Amino acid sequence: MGFSVSGATALILVAFLVSFGAFYTATTGTFNQIQDAEADQTDRNIDTINTDIEIGSAVYNGSGNYDLVITANNTGATTLELNDTDLLIDGELVTDWRASASINGSSSSSLWVPQYTLEIQIGRDSNDPRPGRVKLVTEYAIAATASVEGS
Repeated sequence: MGFSVSGATALILVAFLVSFGAFYTATTGTFNQIQDAEADQTDRNIDTINTDIEIGSAVYNGSGNYDLVITANNTGATTLELNDTDLLIDGELVTDWRASASINGSSSSSLWVPQYTLEIQIGRDSNDPRPGRVKLVTEYAIAATASVEGS
């Protein structure tokens, strides 16, 4: 009887150690993932706070070339990616505007650095109604809206 009690106790102890090791490993991994997610969320919150844009002008020339020219400034401290920025004209998403965009006169850059000016020139069809409002939305959900001026 002495051996069976000692053997069972040893077996239970080994099983407990293996179970605790598995539990500890899983728990540690989960806590690390939670800490990484919280750090990412904090970084996104800081970027959101530091992001600001302003539409300087939105001008439509309805009597000549039917172009809509929008100038906007990155007045925040966050560098923005044009591929993550959206343009809406009268509430409709415009998908092909990036090809006609330039940042500080350069059409080859897709990074909208703080204090730089984004200019978008969109050719519109003469049959399209005159646009009334434009809206730019950044990757951090910061938006700027302006009324369209011109004839």
